[in-house]
Amino acid sequence: MITGKPVDDKVQMGNVASGEETKVILTAMVKRLREDKDRLQSIIEDINKSRKAEKLIPQTFPMPMDSNYRVEMVLQDLDKETTQKFFKRCKQEGVTVNSAMTAVINVSLVDFVREGGLEQDTYTIHELHGINMRRYWSGNTNGTLGCHMLLPRVLFSTPAKWREGFWEYTRTIHDTIVRGLEEKDAFLSLLEMVEGASPETIFEKRPYSECDYAIGNIGNVDNRITTKMQNVQLCHLVRSVSCWNDPMYSFFHTLNGCFAYSLVYCNDVLTREMASRFLDITFDNIRAVTQQ
Repeated sequence: MITGKPVDDKVQMGNVASGEETKVILTAMVKRLREDKDRLQSIIEDINKSRKAEKLIPQTFPMPMDSNYRVEMVLQDLDKETTQKFFKRCKQEGVTVNSAMTAVINVSLVDFVREGGLEQDTYTIHELHGINMRRYWSGNTNGTLGCHMLLPRVLFSTPAKWREGFWEYTRTIHDTIVRGLEEKDAFLSLLEMVEGASPETIFEKRPYSECDYAIGNIGNVDNRITTKMQNVQLCHLVRSVSCWNDPMYSFFHTLNGCFAYSLVYCNDVLTREMASRFLDITFDNIRAVTQQ
């Protein structure tokens, strides 16, 4: 029973999809790359180099890895008025909210580590960008269920003095993300496994911070699911994941007209106070760039 009414089992949200089209595209891409061995080797070397590079938060705030670590989260929302102002500014600047938030998180990470004493002119940020692989499938995918996403690596060079040129920097990020989507860069994240590294080897022990952070954006939830009925309303949506090999994940979406953000992190990489501070910097920067 839900709100006094029986659940109709005949009403289904959709069907679980196997992701065969993703496999077909990956197979074709690998076949092409195997014909160009130099490029394939270069891609794999770049992936490994990014994975092994020292990441900003562990470099600034070194903490010992804990085998009993916990994944925790801090949450923050924007009010409706500020949300709409931010979205309007993104549209005026010719970028998506997704690209703008990537830029905001990047510059906020720079501000955060500078507070911690890591002062540089520029910072190389290694991001894993969540991509819904349904975008490459044929037909209507609205009713397809299952986790069909990949996390391609994206590297951004971010200046310490970013404020005056923020929106130009954001357009650079937007162009990089769009180009990656068009060229199907998401599939490259699987190449190392396809080309020899077994899942047993990859997951035999927890690696140390393979990226600076990862992003997961599901857009406007109000347009995707029913959020309000006669006797019940969805007021908050919390999203999480295990940060097994990544220090933190930034999950964001819009619900009831408000921009919502969940920062999920490992407590042996960030303390709760540090995570809250990073989130405060992020939201201060959202408000600041909206007013520029």
